[in-house]
Amino acid sequence: MGHEAEPDLAVPGEDLVRVGQEASSLREGMPAKAMVAEASSYEAASALSAAGFGSGGALREAMARFGEKARDLGRACESIESHLAGTVTVHAALEEDLRARVRAAGVGQVDYLAGFGLTPADLERPSGPPVPGRNAAIEDL
Repeated sequence: MGHEAEPDLAVPGEDLVRVGQEASSLREGMPAKAMVAEASSYEAASALSAAGFGSGGALREAMARFGEKARDLGRACESIESHLAGTVTVHAALEEDLRARVRAAGVGQVDYLAGFGLTPADLERPSGPPVPGRNAAIEDL
């Protein structure tokens, strides 16, 4: 049934770079912001425990878990930052390689197409807006 597949996901490289930068910013700024009340909270937990309140131990446990989650978030941000930086670099290299291969394949194209009864004009794209998810840099070769 004439259904044309749509791209699952298309994210421009500049958007990936921005997400990586945001992850870096969060990772770098988080320790100071996340642990701003750490010392006073542990002091309060000790004072509550010394006064016989069970909430002192609970506060200490909550602070320990919060610290653990803050470190987990920092590691996740570092992973995101690293992965996206690598993704942008690798994809740029792959696209350049594809461009070079397409250019190289174009040599002798007229003779190749003639074997099928076609001319380069038969391959011209119809005018109109670009198709979403297509890389114009490759299409314009």
